[in-house]
Amino acid sequence: MDTKEVRLVIDIVENDVLKPGQNIYTRKVVRFSSLISQPLWWDDVVTESLLGKYTETKFRLFMEVTGVGDLTELSESERWSLARQFKYYLIKKEDEGNPVQDEDGSYMSVPVVG
Repeated sequence: MDTKEVRLVIDIVENDVLKPGQNIYTRKVVRFSSLISQPLWWDDVVTESLLGKYTETKFRLFMEVTGVGDLTELSESERWSLARQFKYYLIKKEDEGNPVQDEDGSYMSVPVVG
């Protein structure tokens, strides 16, 4: 996987039409990367009750299994249902003798009840 990060630097310069204002607002830096960072919705509640500790490997697999990558607008019951779907997938893989390993080498698991 390519983990290269690319930066885009945008400088706003004064001209006849535009006066950018204070210097601190005239430069913006945007970073692009192929790495997936922890989404804002993967908060303490999700960690403790649904999906456990965030890892990129777990998040990618969760999206692959459930077809969902953003839980922001979902209800509590919808989140719970997706977490259970993911849990059942992990259990099935373990029952088949092919448990899913996480980034640290441990078998992947989730704390959701059900």
